[in-house]
Amino acid sequence: MDKFNKVFNYYLLIIFIILGGVTFGYNISIIASALPLIKTQYTATDKIISFLAGLVFAGVMIAKFLMAFLNDIYGRRKTLIFASCIFAIGSFFIIISYSINYILIGRFFQGVGSGLLMATTSLYIVEIANDKTRGSLTALYQLSFTIGLLLANIVGMYLYYINWKISFIVLFFLTITFILVIYNLPCSPRWLYRNGFIKEAKKALKITHTDLEIDNIIKFWQESHALEQSANIFQLKYLKPLLLVIIITCLHQLTGINAILQTSTILISQAGFTKNAALLSSIGITLVNVLGTGVGLKIIDKFPRNLLLGYCGILIAISHAIIAFNFYTKIQSSIVLIIGLMCFITAYAVGPGIIIWLVFSEYLPMPVRSQGIAIAGFINSLAGFLISSLFLYLGSIYGMGAIFFSCAIFSLIYGIIPILFLPDTNGKNLENITQLFKNVR
Repeated sequence: MDKFNKVFNYYLLIIFIILGGVTFGYNISIIASALPLIKTQYTATDKIISFLAGLVFAGVMIAKFLMAFLNDIYGRRKTLIFASCIFAIGSFFIIISYSINYILIGRFFQGVGSGLLMATTSLYIVEIANDKTRGSLTALYQLSFTIGLLLANIVGMYLYYINWKISFIVLFFLTITFILVIYNLPCSPRWLYRNGFIKEAKKALKITHTDLEIDNIIKFWQESHALEQSANIFQLKYLKPLLLVIIITCLHQLTGINAILQTSTILISQAGFTKNAALLSSIGITLVNVLGTGVGLKIIDKFPRNLLLGYCGILIAISHAIIAFNFYTKIQSSIVLIIGLMCFITAYAVGPGIIIWLVFSEYLPMPVRSQGIAIAGFINSLAGFLISSLFLYLGSIYGMGAIFFSCAIFSLIYGIIPILFLPDTNGKNLENITQLFKNVR
């Protein structure tokens, strides 16, 4: 690969990361501004609207059954192209909808597509990046994701009184552009080597590695059999990483992050804000998310991953406790609600928002990585589906104070576990991850 092609492919990789993050973030958040209009247009109940918000995670659960098979047999690149097509079909259903059923079907297809896309994209980034840039490139992905959230809120606000379907037309064309970009990138070098394409694997590695690094990596793969064709994920040596990844990703959902992002407009409206003020507040929250992720991008490679995740989890718990206390007081303050939400989003953005992608991909060894992500991702998505689909409904029964207090408890556990049980993977060799667990309790 000559210098021009190396630079071209590197910047194409950057565009892929940015475009992927923006598209998936936009998809998660665009439903928030559309839900009030969908509710009015189709006279849907709170239960249906809450179910619609969580339906994307039902699709994600289905995607996890397909993920290991598709990624291991066809590779990351082809899986991304296939998933993007499924995602585009879901967006198309919503664009042509004339009943709530079309939106439910479209959101489900979006869930299947995004479930494959988000996990496979982070997997692709981790496997093509070198040890020094793995964290920063993943952070760039999360930063782009938060920009997508912000973009969705801005577009949703401007189109609120025009036509909410235009928001999904934008999403459709973002997806088509993403397909064109990934089509021109190579497959994952680790998948290529594992399937006997040694020359192509070296070529793919050259995008982010020096020639010396490539020689060392290939030599290590040959001597260690680190990329052996198959392995049983339930072997004892893989069990601890798998269980920790499952626990961490489930607790990640139990912080309420996706439920809050998708229902933020309704949540703030219920606190006494007008619709316009609620939309502006949602934009403010996602702007804080972008800024916090920008900070995370700067520090992700400077601090131990496990400690950064843990301390931010504790800060999230404190933020939720403040919001819960506000709901329990006789005179509820909408300002305290906004401040609490912004503190929550800031703590989330600096640490968990970035590190969760690394938890999926860094802590699982290559022979079982696709299987592990599929299993952990399924359980994680099940938690996301239940929480997002029941968030407003349970809030109407037990009160939002109880919901946020529960999130505070789970967030506290989410902070403690990484500090005690996760090793630091910052700058560590991706092929020797299992060895790191021997140094922690």
